[in-house]
Amino acid sequence: MTNGERLFRSNCRSCHILPNPKSQTDSDWVVLVNRYGSRLDLATEIQAEIIAHLQSMN
Repeated sequence: MTNGERLFRSNCRSCHILPNPKSQTDSDWVVLVNRYGSRLDLATEIQAEIIAHLQSMN
């Protein structure tokens, strides 16, 4: 498990069921993670790792 996947699982699961990475486009993931990551006050580095993980699985 990569650090990006760990961050995705630990941060995103706090609000909802984890989505399938293939459910959005690469550009959609950028918008979504930035939007919700900001609400959670996630550092930009953490958001970038989550985005990289989701895009690598897409």
